Amino acid sequence: MFFVTGTVSADEETIDISQWDDDSLLALETAIESEVTIRGLNDKKTNILSGSLTAGKDIPTGQYVLSMVPTSEYPIIYVFNPDDMQHEVSYCAAKYGNPCLVSLSEGQILKITWASAIAYKADMDW
Repeated sequence: MFFVTGTVSADEETIDISQWDDDSLLALETAIESEVTIRGLNDKKTNILSGSLTAGKDIPTGQYVLSMVPTSEYPIIYVFNPDDMQHEVSYCAAKYGNPCLVSLSEGQILKITWASAIAYKADMDW
């Protein structure tokens, strides 16, 4: 799913899509999804629903950028070690438009409350 609010900025060029008709907006979404597929980027992202995932079992270990799906709630992202679910290793109070950076090691638990997210696998060191 592709989410944009109002304007899109790329390389100092801003395009206001808020006045586009439905057909033009859907054509843009199709073009972007096609380009994502051609570049092989679908392998680098996944949708995550609210709940808990275990690194190495439900989701690969590694570093992720989590982009929250719009919601009226205020989502919170936690990472826990499996032997201590009372004290988080990391915490991010996210809102739509402000991504969270998460690093997951084998066995760690990723917990997302109140929302779902699109997780992009990061190929770089932070």
